[in-house]
Amino acid sequence: MIVCLRAGGRAIAAHMPRDRSDAARITRAGTFATASGSPVSASTERQGVGPLGRWPGRWLSCRRRPVRQWDRPASSTILARMEARMSGATSPTGWTYAEYARLPNDGNRYEVLDGEVLVTPSPGTKHQRTAARLWRLLDDYVREHALGEVLWALDVLFAKGQYLCPDIVYVPNAQRDRLTDRGVEGVPDLVVEVVSTASVRIDRVKKPARYGDFGIPQYWVVDRDHSGVWVWDFDLGAIEPRLEAERITWQPEPSVPALVFEVPLLFEAP
Repeated sequence: MIVCLRAGGRAIAAHMPRDRSDAARITRAGTFATASGSPVSASTERQGVGPLGRWPGRWLSCRRRPVRQWDRPASSTILARMEARMSGATSPTGWTYAEYARLPNDGNRYEVLDGEVLVTPSPGTKHQRTAARLWRLLDDYVREHALGEVLWALDVLFAKGQYLCPDIVYVPNAQRDRLTDRGVEGVPDLVVEVVSTASVRIDRVKKPARYGDFGIPQYWVVDRDHSGVWVWDFDLGAIEPRLEAERITWQPEPSVPALVFEVPLLFEAP
């Protein structure tokens, strides 16, 4: 994975290993660090030509999704803003949504939490299979009872500088006004992550520590390694999660029957 930064007054490109053994984050010093904390140098100069330079055989693009050419600031402007964020010139949560939306559109997942850019590789087959099964269960239930919407891999904008992209979110009818073209602008009722080797520390350590502060009622982490689902009941004041390995009972609306499903079904081979 390659992400463009500025460090020491010059444009650079940092190359990260492609293995999925750990997630990575961009530190304010202009270097990468794995989720376990070990630093990776970001001192390799960018090569070639193009909007933001080219790594041999691969173009760099500092944007997350297509942006009209006439709306896109010069690459030097984007890099200067990223440099300012990492140099401590602004508050840790000073990222604007426009800057977040222009992070590289290279197949990795980019999120911003407390001013730190969290980078995880694109998910693998087992992750997607499990996430799809859970999404179908939740979506069928929510549609049957007309409770709201269950959405997949949608940006959640909690506040300025707090931009995350969970695997699944549930937004009830009463909060439909929070759904915009940019994603969910506010707090959904349920956030779900399907953990992978690369995201385990982010999903089980970093995110729950903040989700409770944001006011999310409930947070799930589907964990294949533990054959279960970690559940944080923030609305009940819980700080530590419980592991559900047999079945999940979910009742977002007391006036309708609860959804009950067997957890092992999420991990079965096709």
